[in-house]
Amino acid sequence: SPTAYIHGYFSAAIHLAEQMVANRVPVDTVAYPALFLFRHAIELGFKVLLRGYSFELQSNPPLGEAGHSLAKLWNDLRPLLASDYGFESLDPGRPSKAVTLDDIDALVECLHAVDPNGEAARYGTYRGGQFTMPEVKRVNLEALLELCRQTEDWLASHIHCREELVAYVRMRRRERGEE
Repeated sequence: SPTAYIHGYFSAAIHLAEQMVANRVPVDTVAYPALFLFRHAIELGFKVLLRGYSFELQSNPPLGEAGHSLAKLWNDLRPLLASDYGFESLDPGRPSKAVTLDDIDALVECLHAVDPNGEAARYGTYRGGQFTMPEVKRVNLEALLELCRQTEDWLASHIHCREELVAYVRMRRRERGEE
């Protein structure tokens, strides 16, 4: 299932970040794969949420237009989340820090700045030979680890809500003979 992939990418990113924080693996070789896994998990999560909304709203999600751009995906998804159930904040089981849509705004902005299309953390250089992330000199591993955990919880909570709603909508459509 798509959620298994999302959880898998987050779990792998968290595991790598934990190993880096504990100095068990060389940061120089593992930071970029961890960042790629984290970013890819978010991209998949956004796409799953957009598909859930498209089912409910009976429209096609604009996934093709966004490609791998987190900024474009978030631009399509954020208004739906903001209007849905009045969620501006959803506590993902970490009472000390509820993740808000503004937090996700900042996260997407940061990730988009260093990796706008999902290639920079995946490849060291572009086809022309220039480095993909020459401005990135340091990665705050503990912050990356906490962001991974919080974002996974946040996405999982929203995906679960969407899945429950989609199941309900399907049931109601079947009852009305629409499906």
